[in-house]
Amino acid sequence: MTTTVTRTRILAVAIVFLFTATLVLSQGQTAKVQIIPAPKEIHASEATFVFGRDARVILVDPGSADDRFAAEDFVDDLRQTTGLSLKVGGHARHEILIGQMDLPRIQQALKRASVDLGQKLTGEGYVVAVSANEVVVAGKTAAGTFYGIQTLK
Repeated sequence: MTTTVTRTRILAVAIVFLFTATLVLSQGQTAKVQIIPAPKEIHASEATFVFGRDARVILVDPGSADDRFAAEDFVDDLRQTTGLSLKVGGHARHEILIGQMDLPRIQQALKRASVDLGQKLTGEGYVVAVSANEVVVAGKTAAGTFYGIQTLK
């Protein structure tokens, strides 16, 4: 009887130890972002943008058919997967800015987000910068902007 109680206690202590060790190890690891194809760089921040009815998708160049297609594709996908219906255009407190890197409003938004890319981006390169009130999706080209929207989705 003593042997059974001792074995049971040892087993219980071992289970508690393993559970605690697993919890401690998982707290120290960073979350892995799974994006295909894998981005060249990821810089995580604590900022969280909440998608809600007060958010708007803003085309920095309203005349860009490519950006409009990407924005409408994003809005349609968001509606289908979450039921949230965002509007394209207008002004809002929470904005998702879409456009190419060379546009002044995009450059200002990236500066606010402390993003300095220099000459790092290739033709299809893009950046997605997130803050509490703004998401910036900008590409070096229209293709890059489209790929940035796909990553945001």
